[in-house]
Amino acid sequence: MSAEHPQVQTSTNSLIELEEKALFHSPSTPSTTFHQQFTTGKVSNRKKRNFIINTKYGSIELSIERILSFIVMFIAVISLFILTIITFYAFVLRAYGETYVYSYGTESLVYSNRFSTYLTIILNSNNVTIDNGWLFKINYTFSHYEESIGFTARYNADSSKFGKENLPVMVLYLQNSGRDYQYLYSLLVSNKSRAVEYSNHFVSNLNNATREYLEKALYESDKNDAIETLYMDSTAIIGTILCGLALLIILPTGFIATFGRNNKLLEKLQKVNAKEVLKTVSDTYLNTSFKEYCKNHQQLKYFLFLEKSLLYSEYCEEIFNLNSIENYLNGTNTNSIETRIDEFESKKCEIIFETMIEFLSSKGEYFLGEKQIGGKKLIQKVNKEFKSNPMNLPENLLDEIESNISICLISTLKSFQSTQKQKRTLYNFSKQ
Repeated sequence: MSAEHPQVQTSTNSLIELEEKALFHSPSTPSTTFHQQFTTGKVSNRKKRNFIINTKYGSIELSIERILSFIVMFIAVISLFILTIITFYAFVLRAYGETYVYSYGTESLVYSNRFSTYLTIILNSNNVTIDNGWLFKINYTFSHYEESIGFTARYNADSSKFGKENLPVMVLYLQNSGRDYQYLYSLLVSNKSRAVEYSNHFVSNLNNATREYLEKALYESDKNDAIETLYMDSTAIIGTILCGLALLIILPTGFIATFGRNNKLLEKLQKVNAKEVLKTVSDTYLNTSFKEYCKNHQQLKYFLFLEKSLLYSEYCEEIFNLNSIENYLNGTNTNSIETRIDEFESKKCEIIFETMIEFLSSKGEYFLGEKQIGGKKLIQKVNKEFKSNPMNLPENLLDEIESNISICLISTLKSFQSTQKQKRTLYNFSKQ
């Protein structure tokens, strides 16, 4: 941290001249690299784990959030695709087959009744003359009847769902009816006999064949309808399960991603405000008044910790600068520098001792009564450093806890700034 505290301001000014001399004699020294490494250690940003895919066009870097989003989208697309196929098969293919049987079966029934009516009129009425018109009607009607029943029979022959084992009987009736019709037609053309008895037998056989076929076709269609209903129910259940699974994956993932982004944004905003708290604590003009304000609002323990943390960082920086100067001077006239180093080391140890006591008295993931963002691991990390290497602690040891404690003073700082603004307004108003 680069904040200047009043207790170390004098020592900083007294060393400027020595630093300038040392840097003048040694413009490019290894201490620069050491200083960069030292100061770089102060920044404790956690890098996100990304996956890099190398291609011939370059590399693609994917974060865990993007991979999860892709998986969720892939599952949703696959689920919708499966639902589309199942629905298409159920509504189009199976429904089309049932409609096909009903359509041609009904058509064959219409032509059968019409053909029977024509024959009954011709063969049982003495007032009707058999001419080419009647013969055309009979021939036309029977040919269409034969065509419609043949279409349905062929469709049933290609399907295992419509009673395939019953089709030979239907075809046999159709063939017999066709031979009877050809014989009767030849008799009608020659006009030799009206053959009433024979015609009635033929009409009866034709009606029976049509009725038997339609009964079987309708029975198989109803059976197919039951299968289709079961299939539709199964499709609805499968679709519900797929949609439910997709929602169970998409909604929590979206909520977690949104909540995580909101938390990260809130954390960034809090860190920005936390820096304002640290600036106020290190400000020589506002330090005393803000400390008094924190005391009046039962927030003094947070202020005192931040003050000690800032002093600790400043002492570390001063010790580093003095050691750098001592190295540049190569042991010449370094007694005063060593004395100053010892003084700062002594003050640093005092802060370490006080802070160590506070940490040892902390429980779990709480420090100074506040839950730390880093949790219990952060407290354990600091305690481990205190126990293992108390005399050579890293400068950035308290950075995360310092940031967390600063967040506790954000609302107090806002109130303090508002109070200061009101005081300035009243002061300016009184001067006018």
